[in-house]
Amino acid sequence: MRGGYSDPRSETLLKMFNLVGIGERAGSGIPNLYSVWAAEKWPAPVYEEEFGPDRTILTMKLNTFSDSVELQEKPQEKLTEKAREVLTLIEKNPSISIAEIAGKLGVSNEAIAQRIRKLREKGFLRRAGPDKGGYWEILSPYK
Repeated sequence: MRGGYSDPRSETLLKMFNLVGIGERAGSGIPNLYSVWAAEKWPAPVYEEEFGPDRTILTMKLNTFSDSVELQEKPQEKLTEKAREVLTLIEKNPSISIAEIAGKLGVSNEAIAQRIRKLREKGFLRRAGPDKGGYWEILSPYK
């Protein structure tokens, strides 16, 4: 798991990935996974090997905000029911647009933009990527 040694299960797949430019024989894949999980403060991946039949299992868990207590670093702020509705829609579809949220809740785009601005200021929400093609990240539990 320290890396530095490439031991592919399928030489054919490795060659295919190398030909399209998304693979290398550096032996850095597993260490990269562990470092990303640590940086995101997710539970460490669990690596298991079984024999008879031979198989390798890599379990990579993600925290979800609706059931994670570990992510809560500050006392939960009071949210209005309307703000909770916005976060619930975003949790179900992180790529949802302001217009789509407004349509589902029956309010104006400006009202949703204002709610989102407040959620961002309070540290509950962040936009990742561009306005078109990006997505929302919920940063703090809200339920």
